[in-house]
Amino acid sequence: MAKTISLKASTRTQLGRNAIKSLRKSGVIPGVIYGKKGTHPVSIDKKELKEALHGVSSENVLVDLQFASEGKTEAKFVFLQEVQHDFLLNVITHVDLHEIAADEELHVDVPVLEVGEAPGVTVAGGLLDTVLRRLHVACLPKNLPENIVVDVSKLEVGQAIHVGDIELPAGVRVLNPKDQIIVVVHAPKTEEEAKAAEGTADAAKEPEVIKEKKVDPAAAAADPKAKDAKKK
Repeated sequence: MAKTISLKASTRTQLGRNAIKSLRKSGVIPGVIYGKKGTHPVSIDKKELKEALHGVSSENVLVDLQFASEGKTEAKFVFLQEVQHDFLLNVITHVDLHEIAADEELHVDVPVLEVGEAPGVTVAGGLLDTVLRRLHVACLPKNLPENIVVDVSKLEVGQAIHVGDIELPAGVRVLNPKDQIIVVVHAPKTEEEAKAAEGTADAAKEPEVIKEKKVDPAAAAADPKAKDAKKK
C-alpha cells in the first residue's frame, strides 16, 4: 500500500514572489492545501519535509498533517498531490496537498511495475513494448497501492496483457478500458526490415545536394539577363 508520512504545516501569510523567495532562504517550503472549503497557503519546514520523504519511491503518498492556524492545531488527512523541484539546485520548491477523508474514494494514476522476463524476448528475440505505464484507479485511501504489478513471464511473441487481464489489489478498481493493452511482445524484425530501416536512416543522414538552377527558355527569351546567364 501507499506510504503514509507525518508532517507539520502552518498557515502562510507571506504571499507573492519575493515573500516566497525569502521563505525558501529561511528554510521553509511554501505549499497549498486544496480542500472542500477552499485553499490554504501553508509553510512547511524544509528539513522535516526532506526527512519525511526520504526513502519514499512511490508517486502516491498519504500525509497525516498537523495544521496550525490561528493559534489552533487541527489534524488533517491529505494526499501529496505534487512536489515541485528545482532540479539544478536539487531542492524542493513547492508542495500541493489535497485534503481527503478516510472514507472518500480517490481517483489517481498508479505506476505499472513489470516483473519477470518474457520468453518471447529472451528466447524468440522479440521486442517488449510497454504501451501503458500508469493505470487510472479508484480506491479508498487505505487501499491505495504504490504500483500495479504486471507479470510478463508468460508472454510469447504476438501476445499482450490487457487491462482486464491483471489481478488488482483488494479494494482497487481500474478505470481504464478493459481491452486497453498494457504490454505486448512484438515479433523480431526480419533481415529485410532491418536493412530497410537502416536504409531509411542512412538516407535521412545524406546531405542535401544543391544543383545549379536551370534557366527557363521562355523566361530567358523575355528576360535579357536570364538569356545572358544561359549563354555563360
